[in-house]
Amino acid sequence: MIVDRDSQHGDNRQRNDNVGFVSLYLASVCNDREEDIFFNRRGVSFELSARAGDYEKYCNATNCDFLKKKPLPSFGWQQFELRATFLGALTSDEDPITLKLKIKSPDISLSMLSTPTALADSVASTFLGNKEHGDVIFRLGTRELHAHRGFLSARNEYFSALFNSGMRETRDLTADDRMVVTVTDFSYDEFFVMMRYLHTGSLNFLAGPDVSAASLFKISDKYNVQGLRDAMEDCIVDNMDVGNVVATLFDFAHRFPTLRQTCLDFIAEHFDEVRKTGLIEKVEWSVENYRDYAELMNEIVKIAPDSVVHKV
Repeated sequence: MIVDRDSQHGDNRQRNDNVGFVSLYLASVCNDREEDIFFNRRGVSFELSARAGDYEKYCNATNCDFLKKKPLPSFGWQQFELRATFLGALTSDEDPITLKLKIKSPDISLSMLSTPTALADSVASTFLGNKEHGDVIFRLGTRELHAHRGFLSARNEYFSALFNSGMRETRDLTADDRMVVTVTDFSYDEFFVMMRYLHTGSLNFLAGPDVSAASLFKISDKYNVQGLRDAMEDCIVDNMDVGNVVATLFDFAHRFPTLRQTCLDFIAEHFDEVRKTGLIEKVEWSVENYRDYAELMNEIVKIAPDSVVHKV
């Protein structure tokens, strides 16, 4: 991306120093509009190049860590090249300046980066939310979502078993013989985003409804959408901090062994910081959660430093 750093960053002296330069930066952004879903990218190497006429300029960056913070992380060059150099290389006002980017990352998949392909979009528009081609209706409150049983069965073992099990909740049929499945434990938006992932394979949620990583983790766990579940678990772990680890653990993570242990390990490593937030004391107990929460509190006591336990 091109950024006019002289107008957006730094004090007046820095802006004056950068006047007349082109600045190029690679920025990492969230995968959703609410900025809840973000994948940390560590050890990223990239090459940025710009070509104007016969002139081409390259710059490389290695071992960059794009971690969630405010503002969102970026790496690049304030003084990539003089504007006059690029403009002087152009032979006419119609000549373009072409940018190229090569990225090498050891732990990232294209599904995290890219929008759905044209083919994936075509598949989604054909089989998801299309009354003409759909033969199953998912009812979520007052809303309905049309889908295709054959496609879902091929993509997901849960739906394959559901459609062929003869379960009571799948026996309802409409007048035109479309199967009806009632979903009561998730919202329409959560269900739609999961279904769109099944149809496109993309983790880019910028164009969809606003949902959280936690809600997508829970729904993909129930419906055994493994790729989405793994990605959301990575997202939750990547963005874990002293301000959200207690809520994550007590709200839902304690029901999932790996995520539960990750939260407890984080609390153990940052115990003093977590304790000072006062969030452990503010956990709301109820008859329904008493046994689970008592077990969690016992585990937290076990991982607390001896000095803290003795004070208590």
